[in-house]
Amino acid sequence: MSRNILITGGTGGIGRAFVDRFVQNGDKVWLTFV
Repeated sequence: MSRNILITGGTGGIGRAFVDRFVQNGDKVWLTFV
């Protein structure tokens, strides 16, 4: 079962690592960047 995940600051550093991990697990990831 996939989850919907919202990550703020998801384009660099730790945020990007979280995005990559959640996507690999089949989750739907929404991210913001500034």
